[in-house]
Amino acid sequence: MKLQNKIVVVTGASEGIGLAISRGFAERGARVAMLARNREKLEKAARRFSSEPMTISCDVSDPQQVTQARNLILERFGTIDILVNNAGFNRFKPIWDTSYEDWQAILNTNLTGTFLVTRAFLPALMKKKSGHIVNIVSVAGVTAFTNCSAYCSSKFGQLGFSRVIRQELMSYNIRVTAILPGATATPLWDKAGGTADQNLMMAPERVAEAVFYACEADEQAAVEEIVLRPAAGDL
Repeated sequence: MKLQNKIVVVTGASEGIGLAISRGFAERGARVAMLARNREKLEKAARRFSSEPMTISCDVSDPQQVTQARNLILERFGTIDILVNNAGFNRFKPIWDTSYEDWQAILNTNLTGTFLVTRAFLPALMKKKSGHIVNIVSVAGVTAFTNCSAYCSSKFGQLGFSRVIRQELMSYNIRVTAILPGATATPLWDKAGGTADQNLMMAPERVAEAVFYACEADEQAAVEEIVLRPAAGDL
């Protein structure tokens, strides 16, 4: 798929991987709609673009906010071509310190948010019988990490969700790619504690490159899953 003039929606777009993905799509000539909860941070990030992306404050775990964001995007662009579900976060805690609120917050953003945003845009994609959904999962979707019971559960679920909808949407010519990055130097690690060395982690741009590779693949090929880890392995 050529990315010039394609309409791309990216969630969790104000920083880290989401920002790198948004910027890269814009540099490739796509028209980008950036979604994130923090409006101030989102608009500050967008001001650094050479183009003018659409910015919408949206909590992906809130069905009403997701619907409102979808409506605004479709009012402006009419449809979309690519959806990148990137919004996600973690609270690094052992299971005995993980509260119900922790569990709900992580699952609601990482997993339920992916479902809500995907479902919101599916009618537009199914109507045009083309499109690409990219879910930013994690190696935590296939590997257990201590102090990450809620996060790993959300990512295992997100990967399963990706695999199921890939089968369901194939007849509509909608591709679904799951990107599974290992440790990436993003603000997610700021509250992790421990001794993880961010100098050994991947830059967000490396993950973004995998997204572009999947989206630019020849129409005869479907990139289903990409796993990336730092050269140093799991950190």
